[in-house]
Amino acid sequence: MLLLAGPMSICHACGDDLRAALPLTIPILDQKSFLETVEFLKSLESNHRGSFRFGFSFHAILHQQCRLILSERAAPGFREFIRERLNCPDVHLVSGRSSFETRTIVERHQVLGMAMWIMSDLQKRLKLAWESRAVKYNALLKDLDSPPQRFVSFARQFNRSRTKGT
Repeated sequence: MLLLAGPMSICHACGDDLRAALPLTIPILDQKSFLETVEFLKSLESNHRGSFRFGFSFHAILHQQCRLILSERAAPGFREFIRERLNCPDVHLVSGRSSFETRTIVERHQVLGMAMWIMSDLQKRLKLAWESRAVKYNALLKDLDSPPQRFVSFARQFNRSRTKGT
C-alpha cells in the first residue's frame, strides 16, 4: 500500500507553509551538546552519508531520553537532574501524557537540548542519573522497541536486583 504524503514543509493540520514561520532562538544549554546537535542535524540533511555515529541506535536512544525527560511517572526526577547540572531555567511543560512529537516547539527544543546533553556522554551521565536515583533501570528500557543490544548491555549494570546478588 502506498501512502500519500505532502512535502514536510507544509503543516499537515492547517496547510501553512512552515518555511514562512518566524524562526525561534534555540536555547543553548551546553556548548558541547549543542555542537553535537548541529553535527547530528547536518547528518540528517546529508542522509547520514559519512556518519555512522548517528544511525538507528542513536535515534532510538535519543528518542527514549526525550520520553524519560517528559515522563512524570517513569522518571520524575530525570528532567530536574539534568536541569540542575546544566543550571538552566525550567521551561513550563504541559503536563499529561503527550508525546515528544506533539509538544510545542519551545518544549521540543528544551527537551532535545537536555537529551543531547545526556547523549553527548551517555554512559557517564546515565550512570550519574541512576546513582542520584533520577532514573531507574526499568525506565531506561521501558517502551523501547527492539533496543540496541549495546544499550541493553550497558543498561544492565543499573539493575539493582541483579547487582545485589553479585
